[in-house]
Amino acid sequence: MRSLLEGLIAGLAALGVGLIGKERGWGPLQAAAAAAATAFAAALALRQIGDTQSREETSR
Repeated sequence: MRSLLEGLIAGLAALGVGLIGKERGWGPLQAAAAAAATAFAAALALRQIGDTQSREETSR
């Protein structure tokens, strides 16, 4: 379930960046690269947050 939520949030972040890029007149490759980088960063950040929370719960 956690992976599904991480993917969903990362996908929404990428979609938002793609739409912003389109609005600003970026080319398709530039918008796609920005969206992919955003999705990766969002997924990584969410994974780190989840891992930190898991460690905190385990240490209690």
